[in-house]
Amino acid sequence: MKLFESPDFYDAIVAATAHFQGAGLTEQLIEKDYYWH
Repeated sequence: MKLFESPDFYDAIVAATAHFQGAGLTEQLIEKDYYWH
């Protein structure tokens, strides 16, 4: 199963966005990175 297929994917994106907020990463960039790995 790919991460983006997980039922927890949305929650993971929200948590990653909050974690990396100070680094200037947007949720779109984080989500795109998850899809490509």
